[in-house]
Amino acid sequence: MATDAKTYLEYLDKEMTIMGILSAVAIAAPAGVLNALLGDKNTFKDQLWSAGPFFILGESVFCILSAALFYKERSLLAWYYGQMCLVESLADSTHIPEQLREYMRGADSWETWIPYSWGFTALVAGFVEYGSAALFVLAGPNSMLSSAAEIIGRFFPLLAVAFAFLQRHVWTHYIFSDEPWADFWSDVHHLLGGALPHDRVYARLQASPISGVGVFAIRDIPKNTYIFEPDDAVLVSIRKSETEYLTPTLRRL
Repeated sequence: MATDAKTYLEYLDKEMTIMGILSAVAIAAPAGVLNALLGDKNTFKDQLWSAGPFFILGESVFCILSAALFYKERSLLAWYYGQMCLVESLADSTHIPEQLREYMRGADSWETWIPYSWGFTALVAGFVEYGSAALFVLAGPNSMLSSAAEIIGRFFPLLAVAFAFLQRHVWTHYIFSDEPWADFWSDVHHLLGGALPHDRVYARLQASPISGVGVFAIRDIPKNTYIFEPDDAVLVSIRKSETEYLTPTLRRL
């Protein structure tokens, strides 16, 4: 377990470095653009600033927001890093493996990485604003491209905010799912009248009173029914030693 924790600490350290770089890039981008626009004047700069101040200022706000979100993610990962190092330093504690596992599980949950995803969403929205402003000027004031650029520049930020809140809903409700979006759309499908999860399910696996694990019917099974038809999950094997740190209930399961 100590080796696993060390490997994960190295991973968190690399991610914190990446967060720091992204924060710097997100701050440097609007600073560079604003410095260029407000510095030596030329025709394109004057047109860009006069035609698209909404886009330029909007992009700057989104980039600064993304920098703050990347920094928040870095701080959160640093907290997990510190807690895991603290637990490892208590070498005489009998609860170290369980505590380390909980911190590793928390750091790896989708909910922990929401600021990271929001940071990228804000950064993309910011660069779309810059692109819209440039396209608006280059295409001319009365062209279809300039109209399209104006629509994109005004409505894309709203779409980005809506997506961010939808993602937060999905990542907090399917916090440890391997495929949270797939689970979300599956639930939406069920709410709209799609097949329920238990449809065509006739049996379950559980501990057998005879030996090991058995297959038990949970409803009447029609003749010639292939009872595992809807199951496409991949079987995964683990060593028994890997279960020694689980709770007794989970070990029995």
